[in-house]
Amino acid sequence: MEKMQLNAQQKSSLQSLKKETKSKKQSILADKSLSDEQKSEQLRNLKMERKKELQKILTPAQIHQLKKMRKEQMKKNYRSVAEIQRRRLIERNELGIQF
Repeated sequence: MEKMQLNAQQKSSLQSLKKETKSKKQSILADKSLSDEQKSEQLRNLKMERKKELQKILTPAQIHQLKKMRKEQMKKNYRSVAEIQRRRLIERNELGIQF
């Protein structure tokens, strides 16, 4: 988040948004009266609400930087998953396990 050059007010607002979102998400997931489909819908709505709030807190340049950072993180995660899968295939081949 340092790359985004947030001011004190933005940092505070983002911390509050994060806590609020986490609390709502936990409530949705813990609600036994909701079906999986209802939970998914409510989680989607929560994600959209969070996105709207982020747009109120951040400048357009900061939003662009956030998207860029998320994209980089996704690439990193993808490479990690691909490497794990590659290692598993090698181990299976070495052990003679067939699919």
